Amino acid sequence: MKEQILRIFDNQKSKVLKFILPFILLGLGNALVNLTLATLLMYVFDYAAEGEFALIYRVVIISGITVVLLFITTPIFAYFGRKNIAVLMGKLRRETFAKTMNLPYTYHKSRHSGDTISRLTNDLTEFETFLKEGFLNFANLLILGTAAVIYMFVLEYRLAIVFLIFTLVIFKLNQGSAKKMKVLSDEVQNRKSLFTQNLTDIFQGFQVMKSYNLENLLKEKMEEVNEGVYEKAYQRSRQQAKLRILSNLAFTSSFLFIIVFGILFITLGWMSIGVVVAFTNLQGAINSVLNFLPQFNQSLQGARASLDRVFEIIDEDNEPSVINPRIEESGKQREIGKPEYIEFRNVRFSYEKDQATPVINNLSFAMEKGKSIALVGESGGGKSTILKLLLGLYSIDQGEIIVGSRSTADTEIRDIRKELAYVSQNPYLFTGTIGENISYGRENTSEEEIKKAAKRANAHDFIIKLEKGYDTVIGERGLGLSGGQKQRISIARAIIKDSPILLMDEATSALDTESERLIQESLKEMMKEKTGITIAHRLSTIEDSDEIFVIQEGKLIERGDHQTLLDQKGYYSMLYHTQFSKKEREERAG
Repeated sequence: MKEQILRIFDNQKSKVLKFILPFILLGLGNALVNLTLATLLMYVFDYAAEGEFALIYRVVIISGITVVLLFITTPIFAYFGRKNIAVLMGKLRRETFAKTMNLPYTYHKSRHSGDTISRLTNDLTEFETFLKEGFLNFANLLILGTAAVIYMFVLEYRLAIVFLIFTLVIFKLNQGSAKKMKVLSDEVQNRKSLFTQNLTDIFQGFQVMKSYNLENLLKEKMEEVNEGVYEKAYQRSRQQAKLRILSNLAFTSSFLFIIVFGILFITLGWMSIGVVVAFTNLQGAINSVLNFLPQFNQSLQGARASLDRVFEIIDEDNEPSVINPRIEESGKQREIGKPEYIEFRNVRFSYEKDQATPVINNLSFAMEKGKSIALVGESGGGKSTILKLLLGLYSIDQGEIIVGSRSTADTEIRDIRKELAYVSQNPYLFTGTIGENISYGRENTSEEEIKKAAKRANAHDFIIKLEKGYDTVIGERGLGLSGGQKQRISIARAIIKDSPILLMDEATSALDTESERLIQESLKEMMKEKTGITIAHRLSTIEDSDEIFVIQEGKLIERGDHQTLLDQKGYYSMLYHTQFSKKEREERAG
């Protein structure tokens, strides 16, 4: 835990000291209050035994003033302590969230979003609870306990030594039982993460759940996962109960210990009755520390487990600034040549390192600035992967990619992405207003620019019919909008970005024929000034492309304009005639 705490403070002990200083002052204030009360009781009993009642009044007044002053100052220290916790947690949350934003696409693709969310919420909350309840109280009690032990030695060192030995034996017994807490805390956090993952699946797949009547099946699955959380939490609570029983036994036995030995020491003339009373008061402070140890240990182990899971995210490698570093072939001089505007040079890519057949297999093509190409082929052939490689979402295994006449091997990926506007087949809208979602395409956009982009995407008409128009708040993933409406907003976002290269991955697949026609006209006008790559299932939408690339098993098997490919009577021709024959049959059936 020490290494984790130092890491949070950038391994600077001065920052750690600045953080804990209010807690130290708070602990010292509380310790002085308790020592003052113990001293007051000691003098009251001793002076009462001697009949010195005037001195008792004087001691009570002095002690009262001291306690009042401390009661005024300690809340101030508590305020600064809690403020430090809030600042620290804010820093940790910002750092962790920023890290998730800088992680590569492959990280999020290979992990369940529910697990990442659990680390950003449950685990950080667990650590914050530890600081607010566990650490704050423990710092208080530790200083109080230390001060009490020192004061015991001042009052009567012989009884203090015997009592301290007895206390250390009890502490050792507690320590032996506490070792299981870390393992149980780890398991509880992992089960909670699994619960969050399953819950995320249910909410994101709510429509599928309803349409397939999966409520009972998923409910049983969630109950099974929840039972796992309960089981581990119960085991941890049972272990905590054992530790508390030991602590309670320690408290009772230590009290009796002081009474018995106190009577013995009074008989021997080594101490007064007032000192025995003070010892019993100080013993209560020390036992408060022992009694709190099980709870603190549980909180500590939970915080350690949570920080481990948070640091696993922070320790991940960031997305490299250059996504495809140049790979030289051994013993060969690499010939670069003049790059085209967009170019793939012998690109090879596999999602898994040991994948037998690559998704993109030695693919090479080039296109000029201002031209438009369409990618067609069967599903799983690698069309969408080509766009993701252009966006730098994956690193290639071999070859080179040119975007905007610049190699991705030499150019930072953020600069490459500025050249690209991307519309996926599954548009994602963020929680917020429609206007905000469109404006995400470019910073500092005016309301007029937003409306202009919406009009070009054929979205303006349906937006102004909504009660709040562009200020309409849409839910998670565009909840409340149809698939076609979400797609048009996504297209408007790409239009407003105004990048020189436009990537469209079946961007009009969710639209009806009329909406698709209107958007195609807008895109056609816009594409006169841009370079475009389009993936389309409906071949009628890409007939006017400058070139059509037929992709099969990651290879370019045919290329040419629409008529040229039809004349070749190859795969494209077969695909085209099959699609239109099917359309004719459907029209006749209708």
